[in-house]
Amino acid sequence: MREIFFGNKITGIKNVNYFKNRNAAGIKRMAILFISFVALFVIFPVCVEASTSYTPVSAQIPFQCRKPDIDREMPYTIILDTVSTNAPQPKASKLSLIGGQNGNFEINVTEPGTYIYRIAQKKGNVEKAVYDEKEYDVYLYVTNDDSEELAYTLSVVERNTANKPDDIVFANQFEEDKKEDPPAPDIPSNPDDPSGRNLNLSDMNASKTGENNILYIGIYFAILLCLTAGAGTYIAVKKNKKKEEV
Repeated sequence: MREIFFGNKITGIKNVNYFKNRNAAGIKRMAILFISFVALFVIFPVCVEASTSYTPVSAQIPFQCRKPDIDREMPYTIILDTVSTNAPQPKASKLSLIGGQNGNFEINVTEPGTYIYRIAQKKGNVEKAVYDEKEYDVYLYVTNDDSEELAYTLSVVERNTANKPDDIVFANQFEEDKKEDPPAPDIPSNPDDPSGRNLNLSDMNASKTGENNILYIGIYFAILLCLTAGAGTYIAVKKNKKKEEV
């Protein structure tokens, strides 16, 4: 009885060890499957993303601030706003310059796409300054080549117009720059009057009428004188003929 019991006890112990080893192997297999799952859905996408990363490009949006005609200092404050929700932010969205200087907004772009910006001037409080109110929409087109290098092009449209300028220009002026037309000279009504008096139309007509009357009287007396001379000559010739006949 004891041997049989002892033998059964040994057999039972072997069975317990077998199940323990089997459970441990199953746990190991589950751990390996879990790690593989994590690697598949976490590590692999990171590797894929790293393989499609692009070399960033620094896009430049240049603009000009014109110097006013009057030799006075004209400050400019130029603002760049993003219109597209996915547009990268510029390194500086506001630049302050002086008339005669050129500015440049710099944007670090990491992905291809189309990004829209708006550039305008913020009005200042300089006395008698006339600020340029033009606004420009800037389209930034970013593309990539086979080597994942990024390149960009710019397209500028003056807002609310169909004008597509080559350059973004702001030109402020001062009120003194606006030249008014000089007043018209005081020209006399009768340019032939050396005295420079302003004669009205009725005076000019009366003057011309008097001159015409004098001219007509002179012509009349000339004709009358010619007729008198002709009659005298005719009478004299007649008298001479009668004397010759006698």
